[in-house]
Amino acid sequence: MADRSPAYDPYVDPMIDDLVRESRSSTFLLQQAASADVSTNGAWREYLIRRALEFDPDNTDALYELASLLRILRRYDEALPLLDRYHRLVPGDFQALADTGRCLSGLQRFAEAEGVLRRALEGSDAANTRFDLGLVLDRVGRFAESVGEYQRALDRNPNHRDALNNLGVAFARQGRLKEAARQFEHLAAIEPDNADAHYSLALVLRGDEKDPLGADQHFREYLRVAPQGAHAEQARGLLLETVQ
Repeated sequence: MADRSPAYDPYVDPMIDDLVRESRSSTFLLQQAASADVSTNGAWREYLIRRALEFDPDNTDALYELASLLRILRRYDEALPLLDRYHRLVPGDFQALADTGRCLSGLQRFAEAEGVLRRALEGSDAANTRFDLGLVLDRVGRFAESVGEYQRALDRNPNHRDALNNLGVAFARQGRLKEAARQFEHLAAIEPDNADAHYSLALVLRGDEKDPLGADQHFREYLRVAPQGAHAEQARGLLLETVQ
């Protein structure tokens, strides 16, 4: 697999760079790839994994790591063939099957994604997979079913951040404001610096018309965390309305 990644930042220690460029050991290359942060040096990580696959094309660790990296980078169409190859070599890996479903969802191939995610759940009833199935159902307008899947995700992991948020949004959309507030309160409790959780909770409390002071508290928390955030101007305006 030829390297198609963009230019990368080398390590501070040039000796490591030289060792990596000269190495033909997939084990060593993957070890170095694991130490590269995706957010700051994803291109270097991709280069190392692809180089490992040049010397060991059927290395399942390398195939899965590259597919996972491409999925994180939202290059779903590139990740899918790698996951297919991985599945042929490791057919019983239900986590990887769920990753295929996530890629299909990212490509908006929702019917295929639903089928794959349900197959993954037959082998491993994981919170993340439940959430991803709920997201697919949400995207195609099957809102009641999506709520059920978000709730099942929370049954398996009560602190699942995305499930708490999406369930809160779903309840708010249905006018079930008290239930929505409970989800956002939980999310804000476990992530006190989650600005969006505070903002969503403030809007729900304000809409309920029974807790304006509580709403103001969370508008202030939003501004504490994100004073220049996307909703900062609106939060300040709503706080002024309360004062007046």
